Amino acid sequence: MNAETEIVSTEFQAPVETTEFTETSLLTADDIFPTNPLPVPPAIPDAHRATIISVEARHYDNEKGTISLVVHLTSLDVPSLQTEFEIFLPKLFAENIKIDPNTLPDELGNKQRTVYRMRVASADGRSTLQKLRKLAEEAGRTIYSVGITRPSSNIDEYAENHSKLLTGLEVVFYREPDKSEEYAHRLRVRGIMPIDTVSKPKLLRKYQKAWESA
Repeated sequence: MNAETEIVSTEFQAPVETTEFTETSLLTADDIFPTNPLPVPPAIPDAHRATIISVEARHYDNEKGTISLVVHLTSLDVPSLQTEFEIFLPKLFAENIKIDPNTLPDELGNKQRTVYRMRVASADGRSTLQKLRKLAEEAGRTIYSVGITRPSSNIDEYAENHSKLLTGLEVVFYREPDKSEEYAHRLRVRGIMPIDTVSKPKLLRKYQKAWESA
């Protein structure tokens, strides 16, 4: 009868050390999941042909009661790209669109009159909203053709009427990196131009033109 032979190893087995983390370890999640970060590539300013999808008033739930008009856009060159052009409005104008702009404050830290002139209306017709309405006019749109039946009485109606006038309009928008250091890798729409901008090569020379590679 063959006896079974048990082989016993004499090699020393070192104990496995474990590290227990406590709340006093002052570790972060990055310490638990160590990975080597890659640098974020810089955002490259670009320009796209696009269609305006809608315009809305955006009400912020903050101390200042910030209100903006937001133009929603879809790129014709990169159809999956949807973005927005946000136009921040003077607080007192947003609260009462019939206010006399000459009564708006224009002091250090509260330049509502200046903002009104730059974004809502100016004597030379070069404010942001005036230039957008000019694009609609050049495309042959009128308040009658788009179904605007009466003047706006508040900021939401003001946005709705702009939406009627601008929705479906083909334009060019251009984007630049966010001005804040934290989000400098993100592109934000800085302006909207006529669609015939694509046939004017001297314009937007510093921007990567999406229609050239579409």
